[in-house]
Amino acid sequence: MKYKNIILSIVFTFVVIIIYFQWEKVIQIKRDEDHGQFFHEKNIDVVFIGTSKTWMAFSPMYIWDKYGIVSYNRGSSGQSYKMSYFLMKDAVENHNAKVIVFDISYLLSVSDPYESVISNILNMIPLTNRYQAYKELFGKDLDFDKVNIAARFHTRWKELKKNDFTYNSYMKGLYDYPFMRYDGEIKFSKHEVQLSPETIKYAKLFQEYADKNGVKLIFIDIPAINMDLGYGEAFGKLAKKEGWIYFNYNKLAKDIGFDYKYDLVDVGHTNTEGGSKILNHLIPYLISVYNLQSKKNDIEYTQWNNDYKKYMRHMIRKKIKGIDNIDDWFSMVYKDNYCITIISVGEIMSLIPKTIKDELNKMGLTKYNTINNKDNYIAIINDKNVVYEEKSVDKIEYKSRINDIYNLYVLSSPDAWGIKISGYLRSINQYGLNIVVYDNNDKTIVDSILLSPVNFKEIIRN
Repeated sequence: MKYKNIILSIVFTFVVIIIYFQWEKVIQIKRDEDHGQFFHEKNIDVVFIGTSKTWMAFSPMYIWDKYGIVSYNRGSSGQSYKMSYFLMKDAVENHNAKVIVFDISYLLSVSDPYESVISNILNMIPLTNRYQAYKELFGKDLDFDKVNIAARFHTRWKELKKNDFTYNSYMKGLYDYPFMRYDGEIKFSKHEVQLSPETIKYAKLFQEYADKNGVKLIFIDIPAINMDLGYGEAFGKLAKKEGWIYFNYNKLAKDIGFDYKYDLVDVGHTNTEGGSKILNHLIPYLISVYNLQSKKNDIEYTQWNNDYKKYMRHMIRKKIKGIDNIDDWFSMVYKDNYCITIISVGEIMSLIPKTIKDELNKMGLTKYNTINNKDNYIAIINDKNVVYEEKSVDKIEYKSRINDIYNLYVLSSPDAWGIKISGYLRSINQYGLNIVVYDNNDKTIVDSILLSPVNFKEIIRN
């Protein structure tokens, strides 16, 4: 009986621990590029760590498609070099990382973010290392509430949603700004710089850990114009002296085709396109020197092929939302797996310019040509097929279940108009040509725009 009680106590404790860890994953605040998915990944060949410069630059799905290499982006906003050290440990000890790529921005400037920022980044580290990381980062004894995610977010149970119980797997950590461009002045500063003892100390700690654990460490400096170029060159001298691998991509910018005018989001971050130019230099090097193998045909990574398809649909949606030219916009949204809903009231359809009428004609619409200045109008194009087009001076309603997946309700009348698609309300009483595009695969709105009679060429997002 005594042994039975002991066994039951052990089992009970074990179950409580499992429930606690699962509850942590549910209760913490999520992001679109959710790092929580990383906890489920194993055998990641290349892991990127560092500041938001890393976070916004490197797309693991781009690497997967072009090279078949398994990677993950563990960059984050305000990630100090001390935090990066613990993320490296996690990647090696829990995910079998072979190569760590470390952006040295905060290491060079010896910058530490606010305590609140550090506390949020602690969520990215498993509980086993979280306490040690806290003491190293804050330089003081443990504050349990700071590292106990379940305690910090215990009131969130009231606002939990579906996505709190699942993880977005296809971004692999990337916080993407694929098509944003910096439009300011491109100006550099460069002076003789002495690295701080703290920089040298932690750089050596990184390399010592990598050497001890048989991991390859690559130091990199991502292009930016908000930091003195002397820092990167000073680190280059240290790396050469110590025999470390270091790529200064500010120095290599011309060689890799990096254009500061087009490849920056702002003074301190590259966009995803700029990041891909770095990857096209870095990944072939890693493949050649460290014999990394493509996993595209490996059954263990079948989901990565599926994730890439989701990633590409995501990137196309991002691109569409960044378009401000209506002619380019129409060519991007008219495609398979999209449902396009168009509504207008009164004189709108009789006022639209010929260029927009031509675009509607390309999609197979015809009734807009015979409309008068009192007609209401509805058109539905699904999977590049016109499923409904109607005009009338009276109220028009359309109700249907599209592809037996989601409900669509459209109303166009002199008094009220709007679209309700899969529970989302759009274009409510917005005067003009209203168009809502829905992704049938991912069950999400791609874009929702208004073309106003004041200027039909200007895209207004609503």
